[in-house]
Amino acid sequence: MADNVAAATTGRQMFDETPCSEHELRPVSAVSSPIPIFVLGLQRSGTTWVANMLGAHSQVACVESEDHHGVHESVFFSHFARTYGDLGDDGNFRRFATDFAASDYFVLTGIEEGWLWRRRPPSYAAAFRDLMDEMAYRRGARFWVEKSPHHTLLCRQLARDFPDARFVCVVRESLSRVRSLLWGLRRKPPSYPGRIGFLLKACAANDYYSRTIECFTLESNRSILIRYEDLVRDAEGNLRRIAEFAGVPFEAAMLKPRFAPNSSFRSAQERDRALGAADRALIRGVAVLLRVIPLPLLLRFDVWRNRRDRPTWPAWVWRRRDRRTGAAGSLRAAR
Repeated sequence: MADNVAAATTGRQMFDETPCSEHELRPVSAVSSPIPIFVLGLQRSGTTWVANMLGAHSQVACVESEDHHGVHESVFFSHFARTYGDLGDDGNFRRFATDFAASDYFVLTGIEEGWLWRRRPPSYAAAFRDLMDEMAYRRGARFWVEKSPHHTLLCRQLARDFPDARFVCVVRESLSRVRSLLWGLRRKPPSYPGRIGFLLKACAANDYYSRTIECFTLESNRSILIRYEDLVRDAEGNLRRIAEFAGVPFEAAMLKPRFAPNSSFRSAQERDRALGAADRALIRGVAVLLRVIPLPLLLRFDVWRNRRDRPTWPAWVWRRRDRRTGAAGSLRAAR
């Protein structure tokens, strides 16, 4: 625990920000604008499940799609905000507004494209806040939910930009997450020796992301840590914890979201056969070794990598437009 606190402190110093704990958690009734709820965590950690349960509440607005098994990812701060430059520049804003308004995420909010141009937000944080608040107002909701695994490592930036937001941080034990990832979407996993690289990368990502948001929840009173394994054992009990933390009155409908679980397996037997003895030994061994690497060192590497690399756009960002035009949406904003 002491190591986590030290790492969290170092992380705050690296990002040169106000500690999240200085933003007091205000009761929902004390504010007039909708309350943001960000669900953070890696893919196959249970983030879609959590976001869908929150989204099933009568007072929670979210962007949903069958293609995404429920709550749709925005990749707004990880991709859009890193691509177009300062929105104070009219040219940058035109490129951003044109591409973002054409994205599936914006279209699914139900807000007309002209609204974004008329609003002319001065920053990315203002653009996203205005959009989500407008969606919530139009739907008569008191909260809105956003879930993008790509935003997980941006937790401190989001806490700074959204001082009234709640953060639900979901982590999953490496063995079960890697198993789910390996067989996700019914794909055939790589065979050995190629599987070794896949497992190493998956374990490293899980360790880094989990330690980062565990530290974040230690330093911020606006965040709650949810373990996937606890959620499986007691879904209602942990959902009530989440709802109480976020200020969302619990509703039974939250336990029965509109979208079916996005499971990698059809049965428990299929799940149990998904990993061999060599897989299990490698995952457990790598998980132990990774804990030796100091988190501040990983943070510095990630900062360097983000400054060097441009974001890789998922093909689904402009899927609806691409179906109509046949264009390559992932290439449009990569300029």
